[in-house]
Amino acid sequence: MKQALARGAAWMILARWTLRLIGIVSTLVLARLLVPEDFGLVAMAMTVIALVELLSYVGIEMVLIKHPAPTRQHYNTAWTLSLCIAVSCAALTALAAHPAALFFNEPRLTAIMLVIAASWGLQSFENIGTVDFRRNLQFDKEFAYLTGKKLAGFVVTLVGAFLFRSYWALVAGLVASRITGIVLSYAMHPLRPRWCLRHWREMLSFTGAMLINGFLHFAGTRIPHAFTGRLMGAAPLGVYAIGEEIASLPITEVVDPIGRALFPGYSRLAHDLAALGDRVLQINAAVVAAALPACAGIALLAEPAVALALGDKWLAAIPVVQVLAISAGCAAMRSNSWAVYYSIGRPYLWTRQWLVKLAALAVSIWPLFGQFGLLGVAYSDLISTFAMLIVDVGTLLRTLRLSGRRYLGVLWRPVVATVLMAFAVHTTTIALSSQMAAPASAVGLASIVTAGIGVGVAVYGAALMLLWRLSGCPEAIEALLLRRAQRLFAFGQPRT
Repeated sequence: MKQALARGAAWMILARWTLRLIGIVSTLVLARLLVPEDFGLVAMAMTVIALVELLSYVGIEMVLIKHPAPTRQHYNTAWTLSLCIAVSCAALTALAAHPAALFFNEPRLTAIMLVIAASWGLQSFENIGTVDFRRNLQFDKEFAYLTGKKLAGFVVTLVGAFLFRSYWALVAGLVASRITGIVLSYAMHPLRPRWCLRHWREMLSFTGAMLINGFLHFAGTRIPHAFTGRLMGAAPLGVYAIGEEIASLPITEVVDPIGRALFPGYSRLAHDLAALGDRVLQINAAVVAAALPACAGIALLAEPAVALALGDKWLAAIPVVQVLAISAGCAAMRSNSWAVYYSIGRPYLWTRQWLVKLAALAVSIWPLFGQFGLLGVAYSDLISTFAMLIVDVGTLLRTLRLSGRRYLGVLWRPVVATVLMAFAVHTTTIALSSQMAAPASAVGLASIVTAGIGVGVAVYGAALMLLWRLSGCPEAIEALLLRRAQRLFAFGQPRT
């Protein structure tokens, strides 16, 4: 099971990195071809659509993954329910198009949302059999499926941007990705679902918790978008959305894909809390060791990186990236607790965390916006995410009967190594920047980013291994990395 989880996590990280590489190239090109207002328009539409999408958070796929032996009728029922829900969501999206345009005072939203609603209706016919890729830990197939969808959207978006220089390129890419998903789902899995409602009660067993948590997740992640779009307009929202996308890269590319792989494995350990607790500590340590220094690096190198990659029209996103990268670091520290709570059948524990985040967001966003403008919205997200972290750690330790000492024992080394890395990177960037004439050239910016990354990787790696040695070389993520490195360098060497 441990090896299966590791392989699954590796495949999902590879999938996310592949998808993100595609996404980064797409974002860099689109940022040059389009303007912040274009991204803001699509972000407005997706904020409203995310609210409608809450109705689809009923946990059907989770039931199939947790089920010990689902039958053909279980799959047919799951597909039928998913079809009904998706068609309903598409209809509601179409009905919400005009009111959304009035709310944001942006008439162009109506057409955007109608097109996306139509694609959602088509997506409802997607083959439910693809859930087997996760249920059976076939993450190589999941990788191919997700990558194929992303590639289709990538190609269509770039072609549309070159041809039309309009926000419609972003919409066209989304539609292409959904249509490709339908085709691939039937090409990659032999199941041909039929209409059936026999097991509908069983399929909806997670519905209450999923709907509540889905609504809280929407509120916690989309309120900043709705707030910014309503009070500041499409262009500032576009700046915030791009800043958020850059800052959250460690979460979307490391933490989230690992969580996608963990839920099936955690579900099989749900009967043994001691074993589950040990596995959670191992996974959390690995996640923090990978994601936390990445978050720190993004915050420290945001200024030269954004100026170099996106251009002058996106400079307003720099402070947003810096603040939200710290917020992402807090999110990385709590890792994938949701997978634990759902696997043991206690999803309401995750509800508490989102209630805390939402309360902190509601209390802080207005005064901080009044004081700092767009940056205040980012500060509010940071405060609410930190509050969520504090509550989540306590809940996780109580649920798995873990001591705070054990929890900190696996995390303190990555945290200290990240602090040392941050000091080294900051010192390096300050020294290089002081030697360059303002404004810095593209070559100068590239040299700062390259040097910062190089120093960061070297210092973090050295500090992490040194702290591990000083701790007595415990069996932890550092030991795993060392063994992998030894095998890598030994590969291909002649035997003696």
